[in-house]
Amino acid sequence: MISIGITERGDAALTKEWHSWVYKNHQPAILITKDPRKLIKENRSLFFGEVKGNVILHATITGLGGTPIEPGVTGYKEQLSYLGECLQNPDFHREKLVIRQDPLIPFFIQDPEYQGAVIEIAKFARDNGLRYRISFLDYYNHVRDRFTKIKEQYPKWAVCINNQNKYQTDLHINHSLRESFLQSLINLGIPESTIEICGEPGMKCTGCISQKDLDIFGISVTETLPKNMQRPACACLGIKYELLNNKRPCAHNCAYCYWK
Repeated sequence: MISIGITERGDAALTKEWHSWVYKNHQPAILITKDPRKLIKENRSLFFGEVKGNVILHATITGLGGTPIEPGVTGYKEQLSYLGECLQNPDFHREKLVIRQDPLIPFFIQDPEYQGAVIEIAKFARDNGLRYRISFLDYYNHVRDRFTKIKEQYPKWAVCINNQNKYQTDLHINHSLRESFLQSLINLGIPESTIEICGEPGMKCTGCISQKDLDIFGISVTETLPKNMQRPACACLGIKYELLNNKRPCAHNCAYCYWK
């Protein structure tokens, strides 16, 4: 059975652990990164012209880069500017690019800068005809503790975090609030049919590895593929293979990282 590599444990731009899978073994992979500029520049042959590897890039751009929430991540405007340049190049394989807003934090939307960033990123995907994936904050206890420290050190975020702590008592954002946030994206003119939701209970989800990806990879299967058992809301096909050995936070130091 075919296996598709994925870099969920860390950032594909910060490690070369996945290189042998893609370059040596010539296997398909989903590369997830918060620094698509770095990854594309260092692996140009995967995205331009006659490509030498079969990959799909999930460019994770949340709008929080450079803030206390994502201190080691480049700002979204710089990343979108670079991706825009790539898309203008006729040799760039745009079907290999997915814009991923993960996580979205609805309680932070009251901050005008964050609200503007979320809208700009979503419209970038829409205006360039790109696949667009979203997921919401998983509020682990250790993430809650990190947010509390941020609130104490950076007063600007205090109101947002206070509201987060007040209204979110579970791991997942309240279902009605997630649905409301989704509707706000649709109201912006983002076609609902183009929004892929990742791992959200009570919502129609599309896996990081789905039939859509098999089609892009050019993989045809005749047997029924198993479902992934990673977590209940995960809609991935059960053929994904983790390419990274990392089991700790990466250099981006995102406050919401699920690694303790």
